[in-house]
Amino acid sequence: RRNPYQFFFNGLTMITVPTLLMWWINKDKDWYRELQWRDKFLHWWFECDWPEPTLIKIPRAFEIGTIFGALPEALAEAAYEEDPDAMKAWMSTLVDVAYPGVMPVLGEEAWEQASNFDYFWETKIVPRGELDLPPEEQIGPYTSKVAITLGQLFKVSPRRIDHAVAGIFGPVGRDILETLGIGPKETEREKGMADAWIIGRLFSRGKLPYSSLSVERAYNRYGEVMQRSRSRRHIETEDEREERLLLEDAIRAITLLGYVHQYTGPKAPKETLRKQRIQIARDVLRDLERGRTSDYVRERYRKERKKAEKQYETVQKRVRRFRGER
Repeated sequence: RRNPYQFFFNGLTMITVPTLLMWWINKDKDWYRELQWRDKFLHWWFECDWPEPTLIKIPRAFEIGTIFGALPEALAEAAYEEDPDAMKAWMSTLVDVAYPGVMPVLGEEAWEQASNFDYFWETKIVPRGELDLPPEEQIGPYTSKVAITLGQLFKVSPRRIDHAVAGIFGPVGRDILETLGIGPKETEREKGMADAWIIGRLFSRGKLPYSSLSVERAYNRYGEVMQRSRSRRHIETEDEREERLLLEDAIRAITLLGYVHQYTGPKAPKETLRKQRIQIARDVLRDLERGRTSDYVRERYRKERKKAEKQYETVQKRVRRFRGER
């Protein structure tokens, strides 16, 4: 209020210019293109190859960072990629960071659990690909071992347990669960910078996000198609049927590769599995956008599905041996 011109100048020079410079450097890199919108708008991202290949994320101030940093970044991204979703996502981010929380923490967590949706990060608590699984098997690649154990004991979703702990107790709750480290052996994984106490939240696990933008869009498209196919008023056309069958194979492959990723230990194979999931999602979205749903195109996704099924069966056998099952 005392000096609005100085405030505006500082915002441009200290936030806008560095943000646009980093956007220009990263705009064509796979890891940047696959970041979720909310992650892009709330952090600055840097590549790091030592002591391991990873990404460093520096949080931005909420309101000021969203206006002076995220807005020009969203405008640049929308113009460069010809993607109107960038501005829609920015507006949603601005509303969420500027809106004062009036609901009690327990009430907000109960609402999100009931709707299976994290309204701040705009993600499903339990992804679409796991909703048909028994609750105790709804496990992500980084679900805490304590949550997995509790899920098996009480037949509830470990993903929901982790979300409730983080929603009620904040990041420190997750740190405590990770420190306890109680859980089944088959969920052991290599430790990295992201597992470091407290400062681990500055690092990502590898250079490609597991919950990528392309994979999320493919799941959303699949949800829309399946909803349309179940409509009592709408009769599915032949083109819509071909689209659905193509998506079913692609989504099945992505889902199975997610399971394989969950039980794969070394980091290099995990990164490869993420690339496979992202590539399948990108390909299927591009084919649908161009109207390519012929038998020849569908055969490619059937092959991807069969390959994923073989990987899934191999991993399942290994998990059974861990558990002493036949």
